[in-house]
Amino acid sequence: MADLKEVLQKYGADYDTTMSRFMGSEQMYLKILAMLPRVWWNC
Repeated sequence: MADLKEVLQKYGADYDTTMSRFMGSEQMYLKILAMLPRVWWNC
């Protein structure tokens, strides 16, 4: 499985800024991401 940092960079996201918004926790980021409605992921 790809590293989260690699995935975010491939999509053009700023990993450091993103992680700072989630207190540096990849687990918290993934937990919040999983709460989003899946409808948006199919666009």
